[in-house]
Amino acid sequence: TGLKQGTSYNIQVRVTNGVDMNSSSNTSADTSVIDSPTFSENIDSDGITVTITYPEGCGSTYTCTYVKDNEEEVEVNISTTEVSFEDDGILVAKVSDGTNSTSSSYTVIRYNLYVASYGSDETGKGTIEEPYATIAKAYAEAYQTSTIYVMDDINATDMTSFDENKNITLTSYSENGDINSVIKGSSVDTLITVKNGNLNLKNITINGNNVKSTHSTLIVESEAVINLMSNTTLENCQSTNSDGAALRLQGGTVTIDGATITNNTSATDGGAIFVYGNGNLTINDGTITNNKATSSAGTGYGLGGAIIAFASYINITGGTISNNTAIDGGGIWANSDAYIKVNGGTIDNNTSNKIINNNINYGGSNFYDGNGDYTLDAKAKKIVTAENDSSVADVYQKASKNGTNVQIYNPTGATNQQWKLIPAKIIDGTVYYRFQSQVNGSQYMYVEASNPAAGTNVQTWEIGSWQGQFWSLEKQEDNYYMIKSILGTCLDLTGHSVTNGNNVQAWTCTADTNQKWSIE
Repeated sequence: TGLKQGTSYNIQVRVTNGVDMNSSSNTSADTSVIDSPTFSENIDSDGITVTITYPEGCGSTYTCTYVKDNEEEVEVNISTTEVSFEDDGILVAKVSDGTNSTSSSYTVIRYNLYVASYGSDETGKGTIEEPYATIAKAYAEAYQTSTIYVMDDINATDMTSFDENKNITLTSYSENGDINSVIKGSSVDTLITVKNGNLNLKNITINGNNVKSTHSTLIVESEAVINLMSNTTLENCQSTNSDGAALRLQGGTVTIDGATITNNTSATDGGAIFVYGNGNLTINDGTITNNKATSSAGTGYGLGGAIIAFASYINITGGTISNNTAIDGGGIWANSDAYIKVNGGTIDNNTSNKIINNNINYGGSNFYDGNGDYTLDAKAKKIVTAENDSSVADVYQKASKNGTNVQIYNPTGATNQQWKLIPAKIIDGTVYYRFQSQVNGSQYMYVEASNPAAGTNVQTWEIGSWQGQFWSLEKQEDNYYMIKSILGTCLDLTGHSVTNGNNVQAWTCTADTNQKWSIE
């Protein structure tokens, strides 16, 4: 007995008197092949059910047994049997023909756990029928990669700390597809802190419940990661003494990929999001709208209606940031150490107390414009025509009054030949700049009367919402750019002439040399 199935054995038997008499014989034997038991798993209302499938013949040809979690051996007389698990466990199934045997094992891991307002952390099992009461309990019981299903709206009375190296998806469970909410209780300051691992939010609402708190509703620390996925909403968060009412990145990485962040208010900075400490924010898709950064009495704050960034990284490939409000930087406010990379998305229709910063206030040296393949710094620039790679766009006689003509002229280095590019808005991945004359900083390059007709004059004008003040860069060969008005025309050197005083106008885009410029 105890021989392995499907194995060839050589057997020798010998008899001896221990001195000089012995007798022996040899034989060989091949044990029969027994099919190994197989397993399949099903998640149901009672937890996890594992079905064991044995070869035909249990109870007659074969003895079939199983052992669950090292408990007593159970014999079965049918070819399939079900074993239920409420927690993680191990199942070993065995088949014997009386001489030889085979066995298989299966490890049960509960990847799905359930939470409901009517659940219990004491008696619940984390199943659909017997859910836990809190996300914290489900997280503590979760395997390294697990999904926590919220079965109805939950009023959270304590903070949940995601502090282990786990990959957790927090999502709604509903037979009719409803999106359930985790609602901040009146005594809760921060609702969720992610200190380690990954947290994926999908088909879930995080509702700050307009509870005024000193800290952000969600905080991401160190190397932790949050992914805000489709049908996720962060809403109604209010912060009285902290930056970023909805979300604060203290390092870590956040990716917005289909989420909505709305109706959040910070009494300091970052109506929705605050990023610092080398935090990394990527916006691929989604909407950030109707957030506010207001000023506390005497502070002078109120920066970044949607996002405020210090010494951090923002990568925008899609999504929309609109209808956010701040004292400065209605959409995004970023300091000199922040890096912004734009390859898509829209930032428009935000408001601030400074019209120039309605959408973006960027004072840094690393603003990458993917549409123009251009990296902006804070220095003033010359706009040099490709006609002779020397003559520059010049404000007539250094005037600083509305309607002053823009002409071509030999380079002198004077302020009327210097322009500062200021990111003004982003529409479908195209960055539009205002070109600020450095004569006194109050005038901007302007297509007269915002007229889209070819031949319209280019002049300077005080800042306003006029369409004629928005220009984009389109990369050409040899580091030249076409400077394109949002109206559809391009900055054009009239008649290709580089004679001092020749006019600069807006004309139908042709990509000819009189419409190519270097920015130096």
